[in-house]
Amino acid sequence: MERSPQLYLFEIQEMAKYLLSRIETKTSDDYLNDQDFRFAVERAFIIMGEALVLLKRYHPDVSDSLDEGDDVIRFRNFLVHRYWAIDHDEVWVILTTEVGPMKKIVDALLIKLDEDEVG
Repeated sequence: MERSPQLYLFEIQEMAKYLLSRIETKTSDDYLNDQDFRFAVERAFIIMGEALVLLKRYHPDVSDSLDEGDDVIRFRNFLVHRYWAIDHDEVWVILTTEVGPMKKIVDALLIKLDEDEVG
Protein backbone atom coordinates (compact mmCIF):
# COMPACT_ATOMS: atom_id res chain seq x y z
CA MET A 1 0.00 0.00 0.00
CA GLU A 2 1.38 3.37 -1.01
CA ARG A 3 1.71 5.91 1.77
CA SER A 4 3.13 9.40 1.94
CA PRO A 5 6.91 9.66 1.99
CA GLN A 6 6.63 11.48 5.32
CA LEU A 7 5.15 8.36 6.96
CA TYR A 8 8.08 6.19 5.88
CA LEU A 9 10.55 8.86 6.96
CA PHE A 10 8.75 9.26 10.28
CA GLU A 11 9.14 5.52 10.92
CA ILE A 12 12.85 5.74 10.17
CA GLN A 13 13.12 8.79 12.42
CA GLU A 14 11.28 7.03 15.27
CA MET A 15 13.49 3.94 15.04
CA ALA A 16 16.60 6.12 14.99
CA LYS A 17 15.39 8.04 18.06
CA TYR A 18 14.67 4.74 19.80
CA LEU A 19 18.11 3.36 19.00
CA LEU A 20 19.90 6.54 20.05
CA SER A 21 18.00 6.65 23.33
CA ARG A 22 18.90 3.02 24.05
CA ILE A 23 22.64 3.54 23.64
CA GLU A 24 22.91 6.68 25.79
CA THR A 25 23.82 4.64 28.88
CA LYS A 26 25.00 1.42 27.24
CA THR A 27 28.40 0.08 26.34
CA SER A 28 29.37 -2.42 23.71
CA ASP A 29 29.64 -5.03 26.47
CA ASP A 30 26.05 -4.28 27.51
CA TYR A 31 25.00 -4.82 23.91
CA LEU A 32 27.00 -8.01 23.46
CA ASN A 33 25.76 -9.55 26.72
CA ASP A 34 22.07 -8.63 26.48
CA GLN A 35 20.19 -10.75 23.98
CA ASP A 36 16.95 -8.79 24.40
CA PHE A 37 18.79 -5.55 23.66
CA ARG A 38 20.40 -7.08 20.57
CA PHE A 39 17.01 -8.34 19.33
CA ALA A 40 15.45 -4.90 19.86
CA VAL A 41 18.28 -3.21 17.96
CA GLU A 42 18.01 -5.68 15.09
CA ARG A 43 14.24 -5.22 14.94
CA ALA A 44 14.62 -1.43 14.78
CA PHE A 45 17.18 -1.75 11.97
CA ILE A 46 14.86 -4.11 10.11
CA ILE A 47 11.98 -1.60 10.37
CA MET A 48 14.25 1.21 9.16
CA GLY A 49 15.39 -0.88 6.21
CA GLU A 50 11.88 -1.96 5.26
CA ALA A 51 10.65 1.64 5.43
CA LEU A 52 13.48 2.56 3.06
CA VAL A 53 12.59 -0.31 0.69
CA LEU A 54 9.04 1.00 0.46
CA LEU A 55 10.15 4.63 0.23
CA LYS A 56 12.41 3.68 -2.67
CA ARG A 57 9.63 1.73 -4.38
CA TYR A 58 6.89 4.36 -4.05
CA HIS A 59 8.85 7.60 -3.74
CA PRO A 60 12.22 7.17 -5.49
CA ASP A 61 12.61 10.93 -5.83
CA VAL A 62 12.62 11.21 -2.04
CA SER A 63 14.69 8.11 -1.35
CA ASP A 64 17.38 9.39 -3.72
CA SER A 65 18.05 12.12 -1.14
CA LEU A 66 19.29 9.48 1.31
CA ASP A 67 22.78 8.53 0.18
CA GLU A 68 23.02 5.79 2.82
CA GLY A 69 19.59 4.36 2.00
CA ASP A 70 20.89 1.46 -0.06
CA ASP A 71 23.36 0.56 2.69
CA VAL A 72 20.54 0.45 5.24
CA ILE A 73 18.47 -1.74 2.91
CA ARG A 74 21.40 -4.13 2.41
CA PHE A 75 21.94 -4.24 6.19
CA ARG A 76 18.24 -5.01 6.71
CA ASN A 77 18.46 -7.83 4.18
CA PHE A 78 21.54 -9.22 5.89
CA LEU A 79 19.84 -9.17 9.31
CA VAL A 80 16.77 -10.93 7.92
CA HIS A 81 18.34 -13.44 5.55
CA ARG A 82 21.76 -14.13 7.09
CA TYR A 83 20.87 -13.82 10.77
CA TRP A 84 23.25 -16.63 11.71
CA ALA A 85 26.25 -14.63 10.46
CA ILE A 86 25.60 -11.39 12.35
CA ASP A 87 28.76 -9.85 13.77
CA HIS A 88 27.47 -8.12 16.89
CA ASP A 89 30.61 -6.02 17.24
CA GLU A 90 29.96 -4.64 13.75
CA VAL A 91 26.30 -3.98 14.58
CA TRP A 92 27.43 -1.98 17.61
CA VAL A 93 29.76 0.09 15.43
CA ILE A 94 26.96 0.80 12.96
CA LEU A 95 24.61 1.61 15.81
CA THR A 96 26.98 4.07 17.44
CA THR A 97 28.38 5.73 14.31
CA GLU A 98 25.74 5.63 11.58
CA VAL A 99 22.33 6.08 13.21
CA GLY A 100 22.87 9.65 14.45
CA PRO A 101 23.98 11.02 11.06
CA MET A 102 21.14 9.16 9.31
CA LYS A 103 18.61 10.64 11.72
CA LYS A 104 19.89 14.17 10.99
CA ILE A 105 19.43 13.60 7.26
CA VAL A 106 15.91 12.23 7.79
CA ASP A 107 15.03 15.13 10.11
CA ALA A 108 16.14 17.63 7.46
CA LEU A 109 14.30 15.79 4.72
CA LEU A 110 11.07 15.78 6.73
CA ILE A 111 11.38 19.54 7.26
CA LYS A 112 12.00 20.07 3.54
CA LEU A 113 9.00 17.96 2.55
CA ASP A 114 6.79 19.86 4.98
CA GLU A 115 8.03 23.18 3.60
CA ASP A 116 7.43 22.00 0.02
CA GLU A 117 3.84 21.10 0.90
CA VAL A 118 3.18 24.48 2.46
CA GLY A 119 5.01 26.53 -0.18
